[in-house]
Parts: sequence; structure tokens; C-alpha cells
Amino acid sequence: MEIQNDNQSVTAATTASNPTLASSSSTQCTITGRKSTSTVWVFATKSDDGKHATCKLFNYTCTSSNHSTSTIRHHLIQKHKKYHLLLNTKASSSSTNIRVSEHVKKELHNLCYNAIITDSRTFNDFRKEGMMTIFNRLMPGYTPPHRNQVSAQIKKLYHYHYKLLKQELEEVEQLALTFDFWSDRQANSFLCATGHWIDYEFHYISKIIDFSCFDERHTGINISNYLKAKLISLNIHDKVISITCDGAENMKVACRHLGDNIKRVWCCAHRLHLVITNALGFWFKEKSVDNENRSSSMTRSTTTTSTVISTQDDDLLNMSWSDENNE
Repeated sequence: MEIQNDNQSVTAATTASNPTLASSSSTQCTITGRKSTSTVWVFATKSDDGKHATCKLFNYTCTSSNHSTSTIRHHLIQKHKKYHLLLNTKASSSSTNIRVSEHVKKELHNLCYNAIITDSRTFNDFRKEGMMTIFNRLMPGYTPPHRNQVSAQIKKLYHYHYKLLKQELEEVEQLALTFDFWSDRQANSFLCATGHWIDYEFHYISKIIDFSCFDERHTGINISNYLKAKLISLNIHDKVISITCDGAENMKVACRHLGDNIKRVWCCAHRLHLVITNALGFWFKEKSVDNENRSSSMTRSTTTTSTVISTQDDDLLNMSWSDENNE
């Protein structure tokens, strides 16, 4: 409702010509007046009779019957983004239902999604009784997202970031890969592939380009086909120049089938790990040995492996000079 300047001038003239009317009007304002204690009045002004409110940020005037602030509050929130004016506290009446604004609800939902991803939480973590008690205390009226909402949102985030990854890899001319298998406590296998490249500003970048469940047999052909499909979907199959992996036979076969122009590099960390564990005899399992000449029926595998050193290995470990070298 707009207040016209003409009406104000007419009212002022009538009041000036009739002192009795002016005194009664001031008495009415005194009786019905109310202190502007709401934070809304920081951004708006209230008329003397308390029936209208005018926004200080924009030329907007609305009614405020019975000193209500709901209309001007809604204007400040929607037009001027004053979200701190949202009413989130409990009403005095217990029957009043508290409603959280869509803006705050969306913001809290996004925080829940990020927490689930960052902390590897289950999708229904925030709907458990203990977490619900915390949310009801901190933000009354807010309900965390359901596990179905979390699942749908994570799928959207996956497609969004996958698209960004493809766009980033379009600028890469050559890259190297490292990949290996990983198993969780339930013996589910996952294949993780990491890309390594240098950008135009000579910054080294290392980023996971795929991390997926691998349900097939760990044969070299299956690994090669699976990895090749992932590289083609990212449009980087022709950009791979080397692959670093362990020395397992299936990994060797997988690298050979990926392409002749891709060089396989045996991981130095894996080689060093094998040298240390085998040399010091770590994590060898005990096994029974049927030998009547020995009183003990159990021996460590390290004692058995030491007796089967081939003559070829003896030659490799032989540090003495031959007669030909002495001549």
C-alpha cells in the first residue's frame, strides 16, 4: 500500500485547522504506540501511527497492521538478502511449528553432503537419534537429508566433477599413470588410477582420475580392458606415455595389452618393500614339515627358503675375483 504525499498534506492541513483533532490524534498515537525493538527497524522506519513501514534501502512502503513486521521482514529478506532476519527461535506458543527457510535448509544440506564425503560417513548418519538431538538443539525445525537424498546428490556431484576432470585433461598433452588394487575389510576390490602431468606453468599435478570397484577376476586381460575403457572415456588413452605399477604378472600382461607405445615402470617402492620383507623374513607364515629326523614338526619358511638357493643365485652373490681377472 503506497502512501501518497497529497494525503499527508491534507492530513497536516486538517490537523492544523482543528486543534482538538490534533490532540486526540496525538493521544491515540501515545496509547497505541510501541517501541521499535525488532532488528527489522534497523533497515526500515515505522510511521507514527504504527500502520505503515518504509524500507530505508529502497523506496518501498507497506502496511504493518498492529505493528506487525512480517511484510517488511519478507521484503528485506527477499529483495536485500538480509537472511539474518530469519526467525529461527522457538515461538512462545508450543503449538506453533518452526519452519526453516529454503536458503538456510539448502546451505545446511550441502554441509551435510560435504561432511559425508570428507569423513566417509554412511548416508543415514545424520538421521540417527543422537545426531537428530544435536540438530534440534542447534537448529530447531531443521531435518537433515534422507539417505536417498544423499545418494542422489552424490551422483550429481560425481557427474559434475567428472565433467570438470575431462575439461582439465583436454589441456594435457602427455601424462603418466600409476595404478594398483586396494581391498577393504569386506574383501571388496577397488582399482585406483592416478594421473601425473606438468601444466604449461611447469606445475606438477597429481590427481586421481578413477577409483572404482573391480568385481572381475584379476587377470591381465580383464585389468587391461577395464583400464582401457576408463582412459577412452576420459579421452586420454593416446596421451599416456608410461604406467607405474608393481611387478605382478597380471600387471605386466595388462600393460602389454594397453599399447606398445606405453612404457611400464616397476615401482621402486614395491621393489624395496620386497627386498626388505624377504631379507628380514617379515610376515612369513609357519608351515609344517614332515621330517622324522627332526624333533620339531614346525619350522619357519625362512629356513626352508635358505636351502633352495639356486646355483645361479650363488654366482650372483659370489664376490670373489676369477682367475681371468687376476691375469
